[in-house]
Amino acid sequence: MTRSGAFSILDYWGLKASPFPMRPALDSVTSTPSQEEALARMEFLVHNRGSGGLIVGAAGTGKTLLLALFAELIRPVAETYRFSVVGLDDVTLIARLAEATGMKPIPSRNPLRLRQTIEARFAAAAYQGRPWVILLDDIAEASPKIAVALTYLSHLRWDAGPAPLLFVAARHATLHRVPRQCLDLLDLRIDLEPWEEDGVQTYLIQRLQAAGQDDWQAVFHAEAMHRIAALSRGIPREVNRLADLSLTAAAGANVRPIDAETAQAVFDELYPGNERKRPLRESTAKQWEIRVQ
Repeated sequence: MTRSGAFSILDYWGLKASPFPMRPALDSVTSTPSQEEALARMEFLVHNRGSGGLIVGAAGTGKTLLLALFAELIRPVAETYRFSVVGLDDVTLIARLAEATGMKPIPSRNPLRLRQTIEARFAAAAYQGRPWVILLDDIAEASPKIAVALTYLSHLRWDAGPAPLLFVAARHATLHRVPRQCLDLLDLRIDLEPWEEDGVQTYLIQRLQAAGQDDWQAVFHAEAMHRIAALSRGIPREVNRLADLSLTAAAGANVRPIDAETAQAVFDELYPGNERKRPLRESTAKQWEIRVQ
């Protein structure tokens, strides 16, 4: 879409900014009760010297966003390091962490030198009273050898200070691929669930208000919100996508407010024959196949 086209759509709906960006800036994220609860539980672990937490949710429920928000939240009181660990093994993760602490890259990835650097940086931070918080996304997509690195990090100590706090994120469907050794290092599980219908409606209204439109009924018919909640199954990424594309489709068709038929047409175009990636919700039995005590 051209810049002028984007502005014309915003003008059509009386908006000052796009209300449903797929990658929102962290300072413009609309918080939700489930997100706030997850952040509070993660912060509790930091202040009470927990060992770490496992964040679990279906694709699109906001695991990556939660890690990013928490990194910003805790940065004033802790050294935070956040990575996607897709394809990483133990040595590569330690090398990435060493570089993130300010160490120049080591072409040979000498494990001994890497660990010496990690231990020196960790001791310096601990001396200043700043614990380490390490946030690892897509843990199920890493090499099983990553368990070696996590075990090593969990045993780092300086004086009487806490070990690095580890948070790892995975999808329900891939949780069985996470090494048991990794899960045993963690003491809290946080499940990110899809939103209920009222949660979807609240989110849509809040995002419109944040973008400068206080009259949500001028944008969405109540039935359109109901349809978006049903079609998205409460998955935040899908809610955003359907709402954003519905704004464009309705403006193009000169429909105001957005009706349920427009939202349905957008969905049908995105997923011909209603073929879409599943599962977004797993059965309770599968969710709890692996537990973190």
